[in-house]
Amino acid sequence: MTTRLTVKANKKGAKSKIMMFPKDGTMSKFLEMAGETLGITAKRVFLDTGDQPEVEDVKHFSQDDTVIVTEGADPADGEEDQAEEMSIRLAVLGAGGVGKSALTLRYVRDFFVTDWDPTIEDAYRTTVEVDNVCCQLEVLDTAGQDDFSALRPQWMMGKDGYIFVFGLDRDGSQNDLAQYYELHTQLKEEGQPKAIMLVGNKKDLVDEDPSKRIMTEDEGKDLAAKWEAEYIETSAKTGHNIDELFKKFIRQVRTLRANDPDDSGSEAGPEDDHPSDGCCCIL
Repeated sequence: MTTRLTVKANKKGAKSKIMMFPKDGTMSKFLEMAGETLGITAKRVFLDTGDQPEVEDVKHFSQDDTVIVTEGADPADGEEDQAEEMSIRLAVLGAGGVGKSALTLRYVRDFFVTDWDPTIEDAYRTTVEVDNVCCQLEVLDTAGQDDFSALRPQWMMGKDGYIFVFGLDRDGSQNDLAQYYELHTQLKEEGQPKAIMLVGNKKDLVDEDPSKRIMTEDEGKDLAAKWEAEYIETSAKTGHNIDELFKKFIRQVRTLRANDPDDSGSEAGPEDDHPSDGCCCIL
């Protein structure tokens, strides 16, 4: 068993890194691993929260903590030199029962939930590394039931993009996504393109019984092309293509920003500027 941590040095231009630390490890082992990861002589450790308390025992680490590692100084001594973080806002959308929550939880917590209450709105945060760039991610998981249709504009406004999900075994769920795309076209401001991934989920079920498949992969790609999206098939149960889905989404956003460097990132404030070598935070 391991604990996933984001480690960063308090040096100018330093990039955050992902480190998987054994739950039975010691502080000396942590300092050794962190030093190798960051390329520094690691001596002290601080949680990157509130007043940045110093950590003297690894038992105080929790999953997805962000940790500042120094060569002996207090983190405040180098605080002004910390690398800025990129911000990306993302919503997972689709009909009820297609596996949006299972897909999201598989990604941010790496487990498959079999029993889950219908979602109204949940946000999850995790940290990943894509193409050697560290990204802090916060994913908005939404309800698919028609009872919550009035909330859809709120979920979609101010986002950098969307993950549209349908069930490969659930006929009609692919058609339900048309209303989300239509709302996207209404909300989209001129000159602010959005990243869109079209996802056929529950691939494990249709692999076991191909007669359940409602759409071929080529048909999925054709639909995605109409929506200026990219198509991928996933399984929240097995984890198939889950990481690749989010990597593709992040790369889409980076490409859009590279083509429009003045884009402020979906109405984000000045604090959410997007340096090309920083971290990205998907909200």
